[in-house]
Amino acid sequence: MSVNVLVDYLHSAFLVRLWMSYMIPMITISHIAITSSSFLILAATVERYCITTNSRRLPLVQRNRKLIAFCAILFGIISKGTMFFEFNISVSPECAGLVTELGIGFANFVFDTPYHTVWRFWYRNFVTVFFPFFILAYFQIRIVKALSHQQKQSCADLINNTLEVSKRKKTTRSATRTMILVVCCYLISNIMNVLLTIWEHVDKTSLAEKYDGFYAIALDFVSLATNLSCAFRVPIYLACQAPLRNEFFYTLKHWIRCESAEHRTNNTSPQTPASPENICLINGHATESSITSDPIQNGSRARSLSFNDNDTVSYRTPIKSDKALVSNFHEDQLSTSSSITAQHEIFKRLFWGSHNETLL
Repeated sequence: MSVNVLVDYLHSAFLVRLWMSYMIPMITISHIAITSSSFLILAATVERYCITTNSRRLPLVQRNRKLIAFCAILFGIISKGTMFFEFNISVSPECAGLVTELGIGFANFVFDTPYHTVWRFWYRNFVTVFFPFFILAYFQIRIVKALSHQQKQSCADLINNTLEVSKRKKTTRSATRTMILVVCCYLISNIMNVLLTIWEHVDKTSLAEKYDGFYAIALDFVSLATNLSCAFRVPIYLACQAPLRNEFFYTLKHWIRCESAEHRTNNTSPQTPASPENICLINGHATESSITSDPIQNGSRARSLSFNDNDTVSYRTPIKSDKALVSNFHEDQLSTSSSITAQHEIFKRLFWGSHNETLL
């Protein structure tokens, strides 16, 4: 939408054509993603409520996670996928080369049929706006009450239960706090959207004419609040989930370390093929075959390398630099391997959880 704003300031016909070329598919995809994410948050909240209250339906919910996630995304596609057919781009030949050459509006069937009233207003507003909002608010209150009740019993749990059970309950409470904060961000960011939807249904004329300035600002605020709500989720996960936070910074540290090591390697002056720095760079076939028995001279000793073509290259290299080179090489290998392993573990725990629990 930033390109559309630039059009108003620059009055560029090229930007108008650029914006029109991708606006309809992108707005459809973005609305599908927003709606699907709200249903996914609702599904995660229901599962978290079952975990917090130790509901007997918890095994059923956990066994059908993939099906529930698929249904949430499918509802998002069904609810907002038809937006792709609702818009129509018109061309004005008399305004060729101007910003008014292209225009966008609703297709004829939107207002000429009950589609607008039945589908766009009743279904979309109540299924994708009101229903997730109030159901999430309800489960949020229930979860907070259950969590406060559990915290009162935490001291007794530490005394009566084993350390493993206490640690599991602490992890569950951390995940519950994560879910509470995520849902709170969603509810706060959608309060204005709910109010505007109700106002548009009750008296849209006064909203568009008498309070047009407030209406324009409120619409921009709704879009900004939605983006901020999504942006706050990663800091929430890092603040509430200690294992995820440790693995995130562990991966970040080793990634920076690998980048700095690669930068140092790229800035190293060129070496000869037989130099110790290039032992592992010659076709990957060099193997250290033996150490000669020549006497050490001036802190150096002779070594030989055997290659696949049975050629032998002899050179002399300082002992200390050779050990440091091998040590640094193995250390970089371990650092890269640990970083990749940590990344896979983060994504594994984020999407599938550990011990049959989600991070939400």
